[in-house]
Amino acid sequence: MVVKEPQEASDVVKAYPPINWSLPGLPPLRAALVGCVIVTAIGGILSSPLFTWASDAVAGTPILQAALS
Repeated sequence: MVVKEPQEASDVVKAYPPINWSLPGLPPLRAALVGCVIVTAIGGILSSPLFTWASDAVAGTPILQAALS
């Protein structure tokens, strides 16, 4: 819900509890998310040589050469 002025908010919206970012499980969750982002980035960067090697290995097979000709 988007409100322009505080007086336009309903009583339910005004009664929302304050946001508390110091939850007990938040630091491990944050570490896990950062770890996943790092692993995904490294995997994306390092996957190019792997895909090149696999493509070169498949391109030289007689079955593929026969299918292409």
